[in-house]
Amino acid sequence: MQVVSVINYKGGVGKTTITANLGAELARRGMRVLLIDLDPQTSLTFSFVDPEEWRRDLREARTVKRWFDSLRGDGPGISLSELIITPQPVNSYIADAEDGRLDLIASHLGLINIDLDLARGLRGTDEERDAGLFRIRGALAEQLHHRDLPDYDLILIDCPPTFNIVTQSAIIASDQLIIPAKADFLSTLGIDYLYGSVDKLIEDYNADARRFPDIGRPGIIKPDIAGVAFTMIQLMYQRPIAAHADAMSSVRALGLPVFPTAVREAATLFAQGTPRGVPAVLRERANSPAADELRQLTAEVMHALQPGRFAAMMAAAPVGGATDTVTALRGMSAREDGAALLHAFSLASLRELAAALDMSALGSGTRDELIERIVERTIGSRLNSEAIRRL
Repeated sequence: MQVVSVINYKGGVGKTTITANLGAELARRGMRVLLIDLDPQTSLTFSFVDPEEWRRDLREARTVKRWFDSLRGDGPGISLSELIITPQPVNSYIADAEDGRLDLIASHLGLINIDLDLARGLRGTDEERDAGLFRIRGALAEQLHHRDLPDYDLILIDCPPTFNIVTQSAIIASDQLIIPAKADFLSTLGIDYLYGSVDKLIEDYNADARRFPDIGRPGIIKPDIAGVAFTMIQLMYQRPIAAHADAMSSVRALGLPVFPTAVREAATLFAQGTPRGVPAVLRERANSPAADELRQLTAEVMHALQPGRFAAMMAAAPVGGATDTVTALRGMSAREDGAALLHAFSLASLRELAAALDMSALGSGTRDELIERIVERTIGSRLNSEAIRRL
């Protein structure tokens, strides 16, 4: 199981759209996915659940707010597993996916005050208050590894656009972080500051873990940034406009990983809420460039998070033809990584990739020769065949 938080200080960057579509597409590809909505705006929740259903069935006792309330002693302690729901509309779209499922823990508008509510419960000496804050920050990580939680391949957490205790608890619980961003000057500044804040949080939390070894899950945290995902890109002649291209280059200059696929501006895609509880990546299977880009982004995210599983899935049954594999290869910088991905492919699948790359005339030869040609076409520079045989 991997835990991934989707974070950004700045609102309106497509954070919820990315989370909803990534989760839905990965579930369609056979993964067991849990989405957790920690944003009091509840946009992710209402992407999958009708507002009336939320008011009737979830608001009072089945949102993540109830769990946070239990941390401060308001009522009996509960497990996150008690809050999980399985939204039917989206799961009906992925019914044919072997093992694939998408579950959700809903949010609540009352989360907006949770920081103050939790702070009021911190009493005693400075040492006791520090210990209490450490316990609260680490509580989500502890719950996500609780034996009562169902077995998931991936947990995606949609964080609020702040760096409050709720966001901090998500980062502490995470293995990886995804940062959606618009390609503008303010977003560039915000990403740099966010990176520094995450670094400081990790340093402080690990120091407290040494101070309070008997509280929470043992061990040191070290979440990595899986990548920055650019959204709402404006195109001219099928390329980002100059201002957006410059902003994207500025983020790359920070040394942070950036996913190769940027999702273009699409008013209906990034509007608040998702019609009928089904994200665009499932609804719009054709004639939607933005939905295609979300599918390509999903392939890149999956390769970044679980390269071994990505290789196995692509080799067994390339999703969407060979497009996802080609996209993932073009996003790699190391030729050896590309060869390692292709090494799991059958000879027939390698020939399918060659055809997708307009290399049909070069589609004969041994597996090693085909791997070398495909890597050269997608990543560049010849890879020594001896290096391929060592994989």
